[in-house]
Amino acid sequence: MSDKWETVKPKPATNSKSNSKKTVPKPMPKLEDVLPAGSIQAMYTDYEPAPVAEVKKVPSTPKKDQKKTVVKKDVVPAKPKVPKNIQEAVKMNLRLDDLKQLVESCQTKFPDSPLLWLRDLAAYLNLKLVNEDKSEVGVFEGAPLSALTQNMKKLMYSVVQGVTESMLETYLETCLSNTAHDLAKGLDVDGWRVMTQVILDINPGLVTSNLSRLVELRNSYQNRPNIGLALLWSVGQAGKNDLQTGVRIWLEMMLPVMSMKHYTRFVVEYLGLLLNQHRITKDTVLSKPVMDLQNFVTVQDTVFLVSGQLSKDFGKQLRDLYPQLRAAALAGSRNHEIFPTLMDKLKNQNMPDQVLDSLEVLANCLLATPAALVHWQRVYTSHLSQSGQLVQYLDSNWSKYRGLQQNPEFQETIQAFQDYNISATHKDDIGLCRDGCAALLAKMAKGEGAWFPWKTLSFLLLIATASIINLDIQKNGEFSRSHSGAFFKDIGQYDRLMDISSRAQVVYGAGYSWTETNVPVYYSKIRSITGPALDNAVEQTKEYGVYVYGKGGEGLLLLQDQLVQVGAQLPGLKQRAGEFIIILQQGLNTCQEKVVMAYTEVVGGKVDWGKVQENVLIKISELQISLKSGLDWTKNQINQLIK
Repeated sequence: MSDKWETVKPKPATNSKSNSKKTVPKPMPKLEDVLPAGSIQAMYTDYEPAPVAEVKKVPSTPKKDQKKTVVKKDVVPAKPKVPKNIQEAVKMNLRLDDLKQLVESCQTKFPDSPLLWLRDLAAYLNLKLVNEDKSEVGVFEGAPLSALTQNMKKLMYSVVQGVTESMLETYLETCLSNTAHDLAKGLDVDGWRVMTQVILDINPGLVTSNLSRLVELRNSYQNRPNIGLALLWSVGQAGKNDLQTGVRIWLEMMLPVMSMKHYTRFVVEYLGLLLNQHRITKDTVLSKPVMDLQNFVTVQDTVFLVSGQLSKDFGKQLRDLYPQLRAAALAGSRNHEIFPTLMDKLKNQNMPDQVLDSLEVLANCLLATPAALVHWQRVYTSHLSQSGQLVQYLDSNWSKYRGLQQNPEFQETIQAFQDYNISATHKDDIGLCRDGCAALLAKMAKGEGAWFPWKTLSFLLLIATASIINLDIQKNGEFSRSHSGAFFKDIGQYDRLMDISSRAQVVYGAGYSWTETNVPVYYSKIRSITGPALDNAVEQTKEYGVYVYGKGGEGLLLLQDQLVQVGAQLPGLKQRAGEFIIILQQGLNTCQEKVVMAYTEVVGGKVDWGKVQENVLIKISELQISLKSGLDWTKNQINQLIK
């Protein structure tokens, strides 16, 4: 064997199969196989101390230089100042020319895609209107749109008005959904809000085109109040210019979440702002209702039932707003379908306030449309309890619903109801109906008194005439020599008048003897019932009499002279006076019959002191008012004559 290296040559391939196999490379020799074992250990030994020595030898001064270098590398440019509010953001970051350039650029690049223009415009406003103010924005105060300049608003309105209604509907949903999504990411959404305001100012009805999808969007975020309130604020902008749309949004978007504590305040306050925005009062009568009857029933239940579950302040505020909302919802109660709907609903109502409210609506419906009376005729027998409540309510508030008497069918209907009540005494609740119908029929039979106090003035005129004649007789000694006697002789009625006078003296004598005996007894009886009210009436009567006979004497004489002069100037006065004397004679006969009848009833013990107790105070009060008015009128007339 030779000590020299031998070159080994590879064997040539014997066949094609062996050539097709892949050549597997031999593993590389390890470092330990090539170098001696000691040299490898020495290598690591010589290498390890070197870094340690370098670290220890590093002087302290380079650390300062290193620190300075680090400071220079960490220097960051100052952040731009964030505006404090939306107004400051508009001044600092928004320019009209930039907006125009953005719109023109979008229209040039995407001439057939208006949605891209509007989306880019909203995104641009989101960036430029960033500010620190995160306070709540009033619903109808106009912000953030109101912060823009007038020319900026004109530009945005012109862009939106150039888009078709279907595209605007799609874009409005985009604005509302992106408002929720961006708020969930913590981004600013003033751009989406501005575009929402512009769209709903132009076409408020777009928001109601697909409310079901908006309700789903609200449900998705209702557990995140900041996002849910932002959505309600955005859709609520439609109520600024359209009351009916605003009420529908309140019913479908806001009312279902009113009982949730984070939403109660906004929902109640929005209703108040909406009604005030359109100047709706409890006496407002709109041309058409703002909601259907089913929604009105829901509102009524909410006010009288659900409001008790709210906090005290918000519950009271909602009940205070109800009369205004009812006026807008019923539009004068001219819809005759209100009557059968509420009659059915009244059956299940237990809250006293709600029952009274339903009765008031039913009564107003009867007053507003005769067709409601037809509904009442159809349902009377099947709704006796509700009908009894209604007739009792009409009886208690007849002064308000007296206009029903002008409809002849109303009295006939009540009479028909009463006939049925008498024939169906075995049915429950018939007693309430019978009493109410009887009271209404009595009031309608009595009729409505005239507005002018003819009876009072006639009574006062009779007193004044008697006073004039009495003064005239006292001045001349006898009636035949007085001016009054001469006047009646001229008109040919002196003998007839003397006959009346003699008969009146007979009646007066009989009446005086009776009153002298019985009046003190009855006066003391009435005095025990009425108290000092009767004494006040008597004193005022005395005051009136003293004035007529005392200070007013001169005026009465002048009044007599004026009457004589008028008689001379009017040719037909004698004929009219004769007719008056005949009427007076007939009246005396009737009066005599009434006195005899009253005397018989009193002596026979037929006086109902219970009715006296009920009516005497009212009559005394009316007498006091009449006497005072008559005294004031007489004083004025006499003072004018004396002057």
